[in-house]
Amino acid sequence: MTKTKADRRRAQRKTKLKERRQRIVHSSQIEKAEYFFWEAMQTEEQGNPEKALQRLEKAVQIYPKNEEYLFELGRVGHELGRGDVELKALLRLHEMEALDLEGTFSLCALLTSRRRYREALDHIKECLRLIPHRRARNKKTILKSLEHQRLYCETMLGKEEGGTVKPLPASER
Repeated sequence: MTKTKADRRRAQRKTKLKERRQRIVHSSQIEKAEYFFWEAMQTEEQGNPEKALQRLEKAVQIYPKNEEYLFELGRVGHELGRGDVELKALLRLHEMEALDLEGTFSLCALLTSRRRYREALDHIKECLRLIPHRRARNKKTILKSLEHQRLYCETMLGKEEGGTVKPLPASER
């Protein structure tokens, strides 16, 4: 079926209008998330971190790809002792490949404390593989701590699986 010139132009106008509306909606959502973020920062400065955490969660819900919002959400969650919120934020940052070495170390420690040993072990192995190529302040200390965490996770996985402690073979390390 052939379309006339007028039909093609009408279709082009429709698509342009649709794109413009989507851009407007997207930009308004970003502005709304930004509003909640700055409200959270002010609320925290005023001494109400619980309310700040709620506003940060709203900001992240509206705009989940913003690294700054996720980082602040994790920080405030950590300060309030809300490991679940901190863990969620760190996992999202890890998925976005936005975690530095210290953030990855914190993620591994949180996963270990939550008894998610297999997941922690995977992150530890990845971190140990990447550590020689990264620059960090406490590189030796982090490396040593990661090795201890790796051994602990392997031991705990051995206990969970067979009841006796058996370290993982060298090929799986």
